[in-house]
Amino acid sequence: MANRAERCIGAEVEDGWDWRQGELGPIDLVPFIGGSPFRQIMNLDFRSDSGGYRKIGGTANTPKSAYFYRRYANLLHLLKRQDRLHLRGGIEAESGMVMVLDWPAARGRYNFSPDRLGVVLSTNPQGLRAALPMRLARGWVVSEFNLLWGSPGDRSIIAFADPPI
Repeated sequence: MANRAERCIGAEVEDGWDWRQGELGPIDLVPFIGGSPFRQIMNLDFRSDSGGYRKIGGTANTPKSAYFYRRYANLLHLLKRQDRLHLRGGIEAESGMVMVLDWPAARGRYNFSPDRLGVVLSTNPQGLRAALPMRLARGWVVSEFNLLWGSPGDRSIIAFADPPI
């Protein structure tokens, strides 16, 4: 996962890209790098718990909708159901893990509601290096971040997850 995420750094979509109907692309980092196997796992999980997914996003929240695979709530639901989501402090971050963040700039405060997913590229005693989709004036871009342990960026991480592929 880390190698695939690293290759996505710099990928972007233009401002005005329709996240609901646009094609799945690198800025949808986790489902994009997970590829077809990841989408197959989500399809199987939907068949096992279609009511749970519909409870999250309504009757249109099915694999037939363009945004099903990129919706944070769906991805978190899958990770929880697969017992792969670990709250911060439960496990050590490792290369290739999914990071779940409550990104402070998105809403101006920590509300413990996940609003960003990234991928851990590497860790070291000072912090971690990650790939994260970021909103810029020109659109969305996958960026590389170095987060130091204890920094505001580090404190925005609320969970890590083992990808189900």
